[in-house]
Amino acid sequence: MSRPAFLILCALALGAGVLLSRFLGGTSSPPRDVEFEQADGPAGGGDEGSLGGTLAGRDVGLDGRGSGGPTNAGGGLPSGARTPTGIDLSDPAQRKQHLAFLLAMAEPDWAEVRQVLAAMGSEPLDPELKARLFEWFRTGPRRNEIGQALEMLGDPSAVESFLVFLDDKATPPDLRYATIQALATFRGGDPDTIVLALEPRLAGDWRTDVYLLQVMAQRGGTEATRALVRYIERLGDTGDFQPGILRHYVVANTPESIELAKEALASASSPEVTKRLLASLVRDGSAALVPSLLELDRDGQPDAVRLEVLKALARAGGEDALDRLLAHATSGGTTGRMALDAIAQLPREIATVKERERIRDLLDRAGLTEDPENTRVTTLRTLGELGAVESMDAIVLHAERGTPRVANAAIEALGRIGSKAQPKVDAIAGLYARADEAQRFAIVRALAGIGGSKALAWVRSWQDDTSVSNQLKTQLRAAAGRLVQQEPR
Repeated sequence: MSRPAFLILCALALGAGVLLSRFLGGTSSPPRDVEFEQADGPAGGGDEGSLGGTLAGRDVGLDGRGSGGPTNAGGGLPSGARTPTGIDLSDPAQRKQHLAFLLAMAEPDWAEVRQVLAAMGSEPLDPELKARLFEWFRTGPRRNEIGQALEMLGDPSAVESFLVFLDDKATPPDLRYATIQALATFRGGDPDTIVLALEPRLAGDWRTDVYLLQVMAQRGGTEATRALVRYIERLGDTGDFQPGILRHYVVANTPESIELAKEALASASSPEVTKRLLASLVRDGSAALVPSLLELDRDGQPDAVRLEVLKALARAGGEDALDRLLAHATSGGTTGRMALDAIAQLPREIATVKERERIRDLLDRAGLTEDPENTRVTTLRTLGELGAVESMDAIVLHAERGTPRVANAAIEALGRIGSKAQPKVDAIAGLYARADEAQRFAIVRALAGIGGSKALAWVRSWQDDTSVSNQLKTQLRAAAGRLVQQEPR
């Protein structure tokens, strides 16, 4: 063999070996102790464990790719880079190394980032890793996924990083909202620290402040209660503050914050402030506030305040609160009507069987009130909202024998009880033949709410009746469609 031919064969063999090596290397995961080199990072320098590079001064794009993503200048790991397997997340060094690897990718796996952050607990984040993580939050195209990962962030110092976005006037609206969401949910956020940081940033106009107020209320606790009381007192009787914006949050959720709420209710500066405090501080199950509420339930209170007190008693729940509401409900007059309205707002989640039975007794005592029909209608609707399965016989009786308004309220109550009312489907459907159109609408809606094959059979049988109005035909068609969707597949 000539020398040129020999050299060509050697070159081919060497090339094949390289290709084979790359092929085999590409099908296995990097070893657990692999050092991930940062693509195009600065040569040398940096302390041990340094990520290399800097986030400052780069032109960061929105697609997270190449030089546009929050990686080192020149790009970072390619999008096809594979996450190493076998990472021991209980090992701080491996956690740091793995998080660095993930955040250097062109498109990080945010579900995996979330796992790493969850494993870190309250461990402070490496400053460079934190900078890279928040740069992704600022520029990343998948901010919802990034936000979900940040929920697991346990580093308390991250509050300051979030506040930077909040204070920067150039922050776009979507990033500002994502920042507010993160302040409300991220694991390392101390409630009092966050509230104390946000309170000076309130503008004094609830429409502007609504999201910050909701963060404070969601975090709850002593400082949140104190800040909310101060905010409402400063507003005084001005404006049209809507306490409903805080209805999902239990602000006073610690012993100290409950005492603050009691003091605020007892010393409110005006009836309007009292109403706003009641609506904002008394949430479902706030039983500790019931004694203060009972003191506020007194003659001489403006009707608007009295109604808010009674509604607050219903939300707070407990036997003492229900005793007062039921006593008012049968006493007649304006207070009696307000008590009935309040009872209708009793939270389903906290109502006990005993409490539901006591409310059902109002059906029998309704004749003692000045407006028996309204008492029965309100009571039936309340029983439906509370899912009072044990009262279904009494509800059916009122559907069969009550005035049209009472009967319709009873039928609607069974629909609100839902699938547990299926044993009463035949009793309700049996009223359809002699019912007027208004009651037929109520029956069809109730059966759609109750569900089940028997309810579907009744609705389909009525669809054959061509004599009913077009509106009722439409209602029957909609109910049948809903019932079919509820059928098990």
